[in-house]
Amino acid sequence: MYFPFLTSKVQCGESVLDIANRQNAHSQTIALRGSLALFQLVGRQHELNQEVNSFSISHSDACVKIWGYYAVIHGQDFSFYRHPIAKFDISRTEDIYDLWVPGHFLRICYVIDMPTADDLVNQTA
Repeated sequence: MYFPFLTSKVQCGESVLDIANRQNAHSQTIALRGSLALFQLVGRQHELNQEVNSFSISHSDACVKIWGYYAVIHGQDFSFYRHPIAKFDISRTEDIYDLWVPGHFLRICYVIDMPTADDLVNQTA
């Protein structure tokens, strides 16, 4: 847990993103209970009712999911829920390494191997 309002879990593999989501949900439930208890001490728990108060980021080597967490307060009882904020695929970043990096690396090597103006002056002297 980075802060009481942000958690992040990383898992690798096809189906393990659900494990990261459950771990984040557990951590966020604990964090929301703490926030709710704090607000209850001063009688301001209504400010947290049905408002997203924390976030989690779950990701694998291919996918990222961002969730928002909130409490629903019914008198002295409360329940915790999560809402999906975003989901996106990050596997296309491999194309950067496979397609773009080789040409960029060659360009850098070419520039490093180029003689500078000082080198040219020293060669003619």
